[in-house]
Amino acid sequence: MENKKIKSSIKERNRERVIKYALESFIEFGIEKTKISDIAKKAEITERSVFRYFDTKSDLVFEAVLLFWKNVKNKVGTKYKESIGDDISGIEQVKEVLKAYSEIYFTNRQEFVFIHEAESYLYRVGKSELIENKYLLSNKTSSNPLETAIKNGIKDGTIRHDIDLQILYYNTFDSLLGLIQKISVSGKTNQEYIEIARKRLENFCEVTVKAYSNN
Repeated sequence: MENKKIKSSIKERNRERVIKYALESFIEFGIEKTKISDIAKKAEITERSVFRYFDTKSDLVFEAVLLFWKNVKNKVGTKYKESIGDDISGIEQVKEVLKAYSEIYFTNRQEFVFIHEAESYLYRVGKSELIENKYLLSNKTSSNPLETAIKNGIKDGTIRHDIDLQILYYNTFDSLLGLIQKISVSGKTNQEYIEIARKRLENFCEVTVKAYSNN
């Protein structure tokens, strides 16, 4: 029994290492140019072992996408906790969360290029169902910062009750992601373009907060 636990633990650690190095390689070199053998070498396992954990390269691409969003959620969650106080309303919390998501563009632009490429890649290989939007507002406790902020806004009355929050929640993520991807894949990094990108993201946050707001 003990040996089984050890083997399972080693397998899980190896799997996590493969996903970590896959994400790094996909971001740096692109999905098409990254070979499974390159990822295996970084993870210090054999290529054959990689395929014990993942049936295809597309499955690994999907897991890398999930890891990226997990990292983003953690970063936003940290900023969210730092920015809120006892007197900040739910709608203000929504604003802070959107600002935190927007700011990630300026520090992780190349990673959003990967996300754009990953979506196209998964569609191309017939696995588009893997990237369907799975964000849901639920009655359970969530670690998703935006969902937490919305629920707080519903409680304190600063978020409207006469709209379909589920649809607005979906649209918020899809629209923000689409905007960040669009300005990321342009390839422009000059100061003028960055300032324009900042203004576009700030405007998006303002407009979205107004859509949620009960005032």
